[in-house]
Amino acid sequence: MEPLDGVARLPRMISWAVRVTAGLMLVYMLVVVTAETGIWLSAFPLSDAYQTRWGWGIFVTLALINLLIWPLWCGLANRALQSRVHPDLKSRPLMATLWFFIPGAFLFMPWPVVREIYLASEDPTEWEDHKAPIVGWWWWARLILYFGVWPLSIPLDPQGERFSLGLGLQVVIMAELILEIFLMTQMTRWQTRMSVKVAEVF
Repeated sequence: MEPLDGVARLPRMISWAVRVTAGLMLVYMLVVVTAETGIWLSAFPLSDAYQTRWGWGIFVTLALINLLIWPLWCGLANRALQSRVHPDLKSRPLMATLWFFIPGAFLFMPWPVVREIYLASEDPTEWEDHKAPIVGWWWWARLILYFGVWPLSIPLDPQGERFSLGLGLQVVIMAELILEIFLMTQMTRWQTRMSVKVAEVF
């Protein structure tokens, strides 16, 4: 394959940004679980730092960055697939991005967009005949992450300076982040290997 040039690096950089933010969020959640369950971080001096307002703020900031760059990557991935390999994709590049921001539609429309990109990246010839339940699992877990964290966070003091999450929600969040990293890695790898033309975009 030919080496990627300047324009081609943008979607790859966004893909890495998605995985890095998800990875940092996953590390945060691992600290949360190990500290709250006392597995091995209970004696660590900063083991409860995640519960403070600034620790929680770092996690929320990473989540917002991740939330904003996913739509951008979807639009670029959709455009690349349509222009080089799959002109018959149902979603258009602009809408692949905008669905994430339209009230009401952002709950269910991004899922088929990501599913379509996933399938078209995996199988360039008969992608419409396949299913991708893993994308559905990831999307439902993602909705729980972004709509369950705030209402289900538990204040640990009357001033609201320290927060905690239930173990069940923590497990769901970690599962979402692992699936997210896996999906993004797979899609980027497939798109890079699909052909020289697609590799020039990704």
